[in-house]
Amino acid sequence: MWCAQAVSQKMAAVSALTCHVALAARALAGSPVRLAAAVGWPNGAAPTPVRLLEAELALSHGADELEVTLPLGSLLRGDDDRLFTDLKAFAELAHSAGASLTTVVETERLDETRLATAVALAFLAGGDAIAPAAGLTSHAGVTSSGVRLCRTAAPTGAGVFVVSPESAPTDAASWLQAGADRVTISPRKAGPDSL
Repeated sequence: MWCAQAVSQKMAAVSALTCHVALAARALAGSPVRLAAAVGWPNGAAPTPVRLLEAELALSHGADELEVTLPLGSLLRGDDDRLFTDLKAFAELAHSAGASLTTVVETERLDETRLATAVALAFLAGGDAIAPAAGLTSHAGVTSSGVRLCRTAAPTGAGVFVVSPESAPTDAASWLQAGADRVTISPRKAGPDSL
């Protein structure tokens, strides 16, 4: 359902949990819609080696992009060295496979300073795009001001993507006006039957 809708509506990408990437890749085969794999979603809590294995699996099953969630705990504690090292490993893995890296930042619990730091670290480590997201609380935590801050902090030409758990998000126009390059639909809360 989601993949067919993305193709018919000429969307840029679909985001899927790693366990659904192979199924989504088959559904999107032959279309221009990119497949992003959600790694470490919703809060990046798993150890880096586990998330790297998850990313490798997603790439081997057909993901074009890795959407790696920054470890929220490390971000809130200000453990910037760990975040940088973590993201650099994911950037190297993605780029070596010909894929891109989007860093997902859970915005609802961050102040502007921590969000700006997360954006800077994502791009310093080699990321291609940043995605303000709201984790398990639907898209309510993604605000136009959060998107605008990401756009302001991102280098020229870098992507700012919003990942929405809805097929037709009501806030898409305001996110795009605030500087988002795209809104990616994500059936992360749904089962494989909805792909």
